[in-house]
This record gives sequence, structure tokens and C-alpha cells, in this order.
Amino acid sequence: MAKNGIIGAIGILKKKFFFGKIGWSLPPESFYVATIQGKEDLNKVLLEFVENGEFLYEEAIKVAKQIMFENSNRQYKLKLTLKQIDNEEYKDVSGE
Repeated sequence: MAKNGIIGAIGILKKKFFFGKIGWSLPPESFYVATIQGKEDLNKVLLEFVENGEFLYEEAIKVAKQIMFENSNRQYKLKLTLKQIDNEEYKDVSGE
């Protein structure tokens, strides 16, 4: 994915994740749906980067952690610790 594609993908994710005060004034259902869609879009973008050889799998995981956990943890001074899940602990929730 070219630089413009990356910038475009980040712009889409920003809209989906409702950065700013507007997102917090929406009904909870809208925020929930947008969060789910944003996570799905993030997954698609990172998967495309990995498949195109632009990111290693480990780099994509690091980016996802930074976006989905570390940003809010730092912003809101939550001081939480991310629990690592081993492959053996992971349970596929897709039903497959």
C-alpha cells in the first residue's frame, strides 16, 4: 500500500473511532457500532499491510496494541497492564 493509501486508511479509522468530543456525545449504540466497525477496518488495513509485505505480523500486532490499548491507557492515565494471551490460551470465537 502506498503512502497515500496508508494516510487514507488512517483517515477512515479516525472517523470510525470518533476522535474528539463529538463521538462522546452520540448515543451509546452508535458509539458501540462505530467501535466494532473501526476494529474491523483496522484488522483489514493491518492484514493488507502484512499480506503486501509492508509489515511483519509482529509489527501489525504492535500497531493494533498501540491503537486499541496504549493510546487510551496513556491519554486517560489508566495505568493498566495489557494481558498477553498465548496461542494456547486463545479461543477462536468465530465458531470455526
